[in-house]
Amino acid sequence: SAELSATSGSGLPVGLEVAGPCALTDDTLVSTGAGTCVLTATQPGDADWAPAEPLVRRITVAPADQAVTLAALPDLQVGDSAELETASDSGLPVALVAHGPCLVVGDQLQALGAGPCEVTASQPGGTDWAPAEPVTRTLRIARGEQAIDVGAIEQQSLADGSVEFSASSSAGLPVESETAGPCHVDGDRIVFDGTGE
Repeated sequence: SAELSATSGSGLPVGLEVAGPCALTDDTLVSTGAGTCVLTATQPGDADWAPAEPLVRRITVAPADQAVTLAALPDLQVGDSAELETASDSGLPVALVAHGPCLVVGDQLQALGAGPCEVTASQPGGTDWAPAEPVTRTLRIARGEQAIDVGAIEQQSLADGSVEFSASSSAGLPVESETAGPCHVDGDRIVFDGTGE
């Protein structure tokens, strides 16, 4: 805002009008947005004074500065997700972009793999707001924990020859199988080579 002062050589009062992204409140010019504000001063004269030539001033109102915030990222391991907390002091929506083994879906950060993940918050601005300085935060996603499940195997005899078995990882990774004793693995079966454990 800016306080206005206008006078005429006749001493008669000066009228003020504005057009564009601005408004007059008493003698104060208030910007309502970015763009060109046109201020016109007039004095219509009276019985003794002829009308004055209107005086026009154009004032450029620049877009307002804004800032975005991105809260610190939590510790994550593969398979985790976390809500991202962002804000802009303009009230405009904040855009999020992730680089690395991670993905932003809405306001959620998903950890897809182990390694460094970088998240950038930005706001490109608009008619009344300048672009905000991007904010970037980085975290290192830890490897996920997994468990192996092996199907139950009942006691067998050498005459049975072999028995089918299954093993799976909670991470969905392939499971390597090893044996000790009088048997060996052949595909998805344990083959008996002799008696014992």
